[in-house]
Amino acid sequence: MTAFDRAWALLKEDSGMWDEIYAPILAETAGMGDKQRALNTIDFVPTDFAMDNLMALRPQSGDNWNYMHSSKERGGDGLNTDENWKAHLMTDTGDHGHNVEQLIESILEHGYDLRGAERSRRIDPSFEFSREGIDQYEGRHRILALDKLGAPYVPYMGFHNRYADNRPHPTSLGADFVADVLNNRNQYSLGGYMGTKSRLAVPPSYLYGREMVPGMGRLSPVDMHGKPLDMQSHIHDVGPQHQAWFDQQSWDVIHDE
Repeated sequence: MTAFDRAWALLKEDSGMWDEIYAPILAETAGMGDKQRALNTIDFVPTDFAMDNLMALRPQSGDNWNYMHSSKERGGDGLNTDENWKAHLMTDTGDHGHNVEQLIESILEHGYDLRGAERSRRIDPSFEFSREGIDQYEGRHRILALDKLGAPYVPYMGFHNRYADNRPHPTSLGADFVADVLNNRNQYSLGGYMGTKSRLAVPPSYLYGREMVPGMGRLSPVDMHGKPLDMQSHIHDVGPQHQAWFDQQSWDVIHDE
């Protein structure tokens, strides 16, 4: 049994956390539960990883952020500490009017579902990345809610943004990702849609080429037959499997030695 399996087993023993948080996430994304196919690709990171990104997003002294357009009215530079920034987010409402306590109440009552995620229609929080760095994007309040509930892992997916350079990458980018998405992509290849076209979500374990959760494995793109996928060719030049993958991604789980 891997370290991830052991951790998952412990979560299942806490039936409340499993039933309210992880089972709905996996049902909605990984094709478990009532769904026969995954609605979205899913990948997990330790909650601390997501919280670090969230804290890196806080305003710095003298910032004039459009996201924090009312920060001066609320104390301005008083938000430029981790403690004050977290306290602000805990009481502030997200883009759809849900604060952290409301999301916690919703999770406890209804399970982890799409409440508060209407913009992206994704149940997992997301971050933006570039060659240089990483930024928290959607799902700040959902990360805080899961953290307060004691969830050790959170679902997390990335979307390319060449301006996302607020926080340096926590580790080097994976060789496959660099080759498939950054260096050799055709504009209309699958790598291109993952990169500058920003149309496809990128699992962190593929972005970094490593297991983000020990023992869970890392994701690698495969075709409809489970074979490694050419991410660099134009999607209309290589057959229907590329368009099929664009519409419904398939990933193999690889366990590193």
